[in-house]
Amino acid sequence: MITITDLTVRSFDLDHLDMVWRIADTYEEELDYTFYVERAGAPSGPWETVSSGLKQQYLFRDGAVNQRKHNTTYYYRIKAVHNVSGEFTYSQPGHQGAKMPREAAVMIYNENILFTKFTGMLCWLFPKKTFGQKCQVCYDPILGRENISNCLTCFGSGYVGGYHRPVRLHVQIFPMAQQVQSDTFGNSEQQNTSAMCIAFPPVSPEDVLVESDNTRWRVVRVETSERLRFTVRQTLSLAKIPIGDVEYSLPIEEENVLNLAVADPYNYSIRSSIGQDDANHSQEVSDGHNGPFNT
Repeated sequence: MITITDLTVRSFDLDHLDMVWRIADTYEEELDYTFYVERAGAPSGPWETVSSGLKQQYLFRDGAVNQRKHNTTYYYRIKAVHNVSGEFTYSQPGHQGAKMPREAAVMIYNENILFTKFTGMLCWLFPKKTFGQKCQVCYDPILGRENISNCLTCFGSGYVGGYHRPVRLHVQIFPMAQQVQSDTFGNSEQQNTSAMCIAFPPVSPEDVLVESDNTRWRVVRVETSERLRFTVRQTLSLAKIPIGDVEYSLPIEEENVLNLAVADPYNYSIRSSIGQDDANHSQEVSDGHNGPFNT
């Protein structure tokens, strides 16, 4: 059986809680397992299943929670079921640490509107695999590294598939800077730029970002902007991937893309502006106002 590790529960909006987890490195086939997310009001249960079966997916968003309730803590655990034998195992229960302050939630909501409606363009993020099923084509367990740079099984990551399922998000990509680097083989042109996006999904160095025209970028560096220790924006340093590199073989199949928008922009009924009474806010929504950010 696989082992589920590092379950993390966090919030990027008052509307929902996000779960991310990992599995220990293995040579078992990942597709032989299905994951289910379970939620409870106490670490001992009772537990209810809040997700459908997830395959090769290591993040989930629970939108059926109310974080405005005081003294309420939601606990989660991940269940992994072997598709053939029916055997199953659980992760250790996890819960959110510090709850997001209202100011940070409002900033994240505004950032989402900014990028999705005005400055951002639709892109697809491939998070690079750092755990899971080891590649048996190019990974050398003795040396502890890959020995084929353009392996189409792991794309140089050492893990089958190379990257997790792509995530749809809106990114503001700035004009590209070009520079020439000299080496013993002559001059080579490098194309770098920077970009900004919302706090979720978290982006890591070596992830791959794909534009709608199939221009592909490798994430080199990630910096975050925070409010009261909660990330509200990510700033990315990007390097353009040359056409013909193995990353251009990563497929984008629409049915396999994860859509993890921060929140429904028209669902204002569970938000309230800073210092505003929730009941008054709900009345505003019922009266046809567009939420706490309109005057």
